[in-house]
This record gives sequence, C-alpha cells and structure tokens, in this order.
Amino acid sequence: MKKVLQILALILPASACAAPVPVRIEIGDGVFVPAAEVGFRRNLRTLSTPPYTLEMQEPDIAAFTAFTEGRSGQRMRVIVCGEAVFSPDLRAPVSNGKIDIHNAPEGGALETFITKGCP
Repeated sequence: MKKVLQILALILPASACAAPVPVRIEIGDGVFVPAAEVGFRRNLRTLSTPPYTLEMQEPDIAAFTAFTEGRSGQRMRVIVCGEAVFSPDLRAPVSNGKIDIHNAPEGGALETFITKGCP
C-alpha cells in the first residue's frame, strides 16, 4: 500500500495556480527571488509526505544551490504573496530546486494563494 501511495504522489499533477504567485526565500540576511515561475505540487497526504512541494526551474535550480551553500543551520523562510508559509532550519544545501513544505494546513494561506492568487 505504501508503494502505491508513493507512486500516486509522483504522478499527481502540480496544482494549477490562478496566476503566478510571487515567491522569495530568505536565509539569514540573504534573499533569493526565483527568476522563473515556481510550481507547487500538491502531494498525496500521508503521515510521511509533505502536503506541498515547491519546484523551481532552471536556471533557478543552479542559482538556488549556490545560494544555499554555506548556509546550513540557518533559518530559511519561504515567503509567498508576502506571507511566510514555511520556516525550517536549513539542514543542507538544496541542489534539486525542490522545497518540501511540511506545515501547510489544508485550506490554509498557501493553498489559497496557489488556487486563487494573492489577495
């Protein structure tokens, strides 16, 4: 059953945004603003799967990898539509352009921004 859920999570389409939403990521005193539109994939809800995954495109993936180098242990704030939606401590450089957002409640601000755009 777990394997089936993992496969379904991989094939579910990314959530369609009503309009591109502004995203910025702060780590320490540094700010990263993706040049290309980011996508948000809504994951199948399980105990071990985050509700959403933010997915960047090239060339942002390489630029974000460089931005996160040497910043391990610092607080990372993911800001969407001007509101912090996720604030974990960065454990390691992010080299795949994906940020799993673990604390986004169903019907919360992030879901509203993704489906309806910024207020």
